[in-house]
Amino acid sequence: MKKRLIALAVSLVLVLAAVPAFAGSLVLNNALVEMQQHNDPATQAPTATPTVKPTAKPTAVPTEEPQVSADLLTTPYGERVFDKANLFSQQEEAEINERIAQFQRDHGMDFAVVTYNGPMRLSSAQDEADVFYEDGCLAGVLGNVEPAGNDEDSGMLLYINLYEGEYHVSTTGRMIDYITDSRGSSLNSELGSGLRSGRQTGDYASCVLRLLDSTSRYVRQGIPEGQYQYDVVTGQMLTPRHKALTSGEILVSGIIGLVVCLIFTGSVNSSYSLKHSTYSYAYRQNSKMSLSRSSDQYLRTSVSRTRRYTDSGRGSGGGFGGGGGSGVHVSSGGGSHGGFGGKF
Repeated sequence: MKKRLIALAVSLVLVLAAVPAFAGSLVLNNALVEMQQHNDPATQAPTATPTVKPTAKPTAVPTEEPQVSADLLTTPYGERVFDKANLFSQQEEAEINERIAQFQRDHGMDFAVVTYNGPMRLSSAQDEADVFYEDGCLAGVLGNVEPAGNDEDSGMLLYINLYEGEYHVSTTGRMIDYITDSRGSSLNSELGSGLRSGRQTGDYASCVLRLLDSTSRYVRQGIPEGQYQYDVVTGQMLTPRHKALTSGEILVSGIIGLVVCLIFTGSVNSSYSLKHSTYSYAYRQNSKMSLSRSSDQYLRTSVSRTRRYTDSGRGSGGGFGGGGGSGVHVSSGGGSHGGFGGKF
């Protein structure tokens, strides 16, 4: 009997110990089932998904610069605006070329613009401008321009170096006589101011057009009285002073010449007339000349030099001095040029 009670007590203890484990397994099983149902898309309730309509994104339409005909980007005598620094728009370049073509037709002299944005390849901006005029196919192309004509190799070139902040205007041929030191000083002041303004505004074309207008005005005014060319290094006078007759002087000279001609004609007629006779020698019909042979014989060549004393205050390289002269220098290419320049 005692053994049965012990076995019954042990069984009861085992049952009581198994109940919590069985309850825990049920709870765990239920939790796993719920988790499986939560993760299964088929058992989930459908939810409304809001649809977002895509809005059209405004696209900025680039404003393209109107194209300019290639015919307007050159002159009848070839390219004259060499814009390597991209300082001008196509419209500005076309306008500059149009004005240069008009300048060529009006004065028979050349004009060119060169821009560059990099270190100078030669010793100075002056030499860059001079050599480009000589080697850039600008010289010698306007010899037959009408109505001016006969000013072959003459002209002006504006060189602008944006990288160095320097510019130079080179004059060649007859243009040296038109742009005296005094006139060059005025042009230099105007051009330098315009280029410095262009650095702020980006408008470089305006100062080029003003230079064209001012140069054209000086050419129309003519070579000043007493103009001459001199060597900027030695001060030696290279050409005689230019004598410009006024309108009054031309009128007086014409009257005097006419009077002298009438006197001479009357004297000749009187000497060929026979006094107290009706005979008249037909000198017009009987006066004939036949040139059978002609020859030229070289005798000698004489050169006279006059030393010119300069003021100690005159600067080098073109020296804007008084007296109406134009300073001339020799480029590394061997050409003779005048001009002016500076920094901006």
